[in-house]
Formats: sequence, structure tokens, C-alpha cells
Amino acid sequence: RLDEHGVILFSTPNNSVAGRDVSAQEHVKRLLATRQPVASDVFTSVQGFHTIALHVPVFKNGTFRGSLGILMDFDAISRRYLEDVRVAETGYAFVYSQKGVLLYSPVPGLAGKRYEEVTEGYPELRAAVEAMLRGETGNAQFEFNRVRSWIGKAVVKHASYLPIHLEDTFWSVCVATPESEILWKSHSDPDFL
Repeated sequence: RLDEHGVILFSTPNNSVAGRDVSAQEHVKRLLATRQPVASDVFTSVQGFHTIALHVPVFKNGTFRGSLGILMDFDAISRRYLEDVRVAETGYAFVYSQKGVLLYSPVPGLAGKRYEEVTEGYPELRAAVEAMLRGETGNAQFEFNRVRSWIGKAVVKHASYLPIHLEDTFWSVCVATPESEILWKSHSDPDFL
């Protein structure tokens, strides 16, 4: 629970952060400015874990009194919903925030980077990510040289992406699969497509 200035009044199960001013956090700034529900990008909470915050404003007799916030452990969400996404043998999912930050990638070291850095040298991938950042739904074909911990020669991948709307923002989820696996699977299993 935050007060109207962005100071933590109460936190559970760990209330040791009560009294901490979090008004500098981007999503809290938006909450204080708009007094509307907000969702954050992934960030490190004052409690010390990667999280997503959802804040809903609180009013008393029409006067803004702060918010109720829920922190969701992003690492647990990633493990539960994204880490095990597999299409064919090595297809995988990745997620970008509306602001162009890679929120989730199974490739070690990429999460948290801006899309310009991740897509450098891959113009087709950059074009697909830019469409994702505009909130579009679509399909793309691009070359990329990484699958999870493997780095090697770039391979052609086919991808589909769509936005997930979260209060005042959205994330864009993409599932990408190497072309060779799609073609191999579709030739060996006529019911695949």
C-alpha cells in the first residue's frame, strides 16, 4: 500500500520496506500523475526480486490516497508460462515491453536489453520487433544466430507475434521457430500445419 506521495505504508509478507519512497519508479510516477491503474515493466523491487507491479489508485471521499499494489515475481511467471514454450525442436518465445526492453528471452544475457542492441545486424528481426512495439499482430521471417545457450551461424526463423494489453501499457509476445524445423516437420507429418 502506497500513500499519495509514493511512500510504502505497508507491505506483506515483508513489511521491512515500510517507509521507503518509491515515487521515482516509472510506474509509480505514472500512477501519481494520472491517478489511474498502471502496470510496470520488469524491475527489481525494493524487496530485491525481479517483479511486475500492478497498482490501482485508492480514493477516500473523492481524494486520492495512494494505491494498492501487487508485485508478481517475474522469474516465476517466466518459468511457468514462457520457459517451456517449444515449437518443433528449438522454437521459443520472447517478450518485449512497449518501450522496447526485452523482458524475457531464453537466450542467456539478453533479457533487460533494449531492442536496438538485441537486433543490431539483423534488419528483418529489427523490423519485426518494431512492429511488435507498435502493438501490431503479425508474422515475420528473419535470421538470428541464437537459440537458448547456442550461438552459431544465423538461421532463418518464422515468427508470430501479438500484444498483451496490461492496464496502461502492453507487452508483445513472439514465438519463433527455425524454418528448417518447420519444413522438416511438415514433410514428415501431414497433420502438422
